[in-house]
Amino acid sequence: MPQNNPPEDVQARLKYYQEVVKQYEALDAQIDALMTRNKGASKNMSAPDRALYHDLARQRDDLHHEMQIIENELFDEDDASIPPTA
Repeated sequence: MPQNNPPEDVQARLKYYQEVVKQYEALDAQIDALMTRNKGASKNMSAPDRALYHDLARQRDDLHHEMQIIENELFDEDDASIPPTA
């Protein structure tokens, strides 16, 4: 009989993925707010704002990379248990 609930390790990875996405979205919102305060361009930023922008962008990029890793683990295209879509 098939299980309706994914194994605990998959559930844990999904929960972790959701947390990473939340962190990514929070950083993205901070970057958007910083860009808005500086008329949409880093060239308009003060040195401290530019440093903050680069730090936030690096953190966001790291989280995006982590999301891709988790997606590849969870949705491996070679996984024979997932039926192909039409």
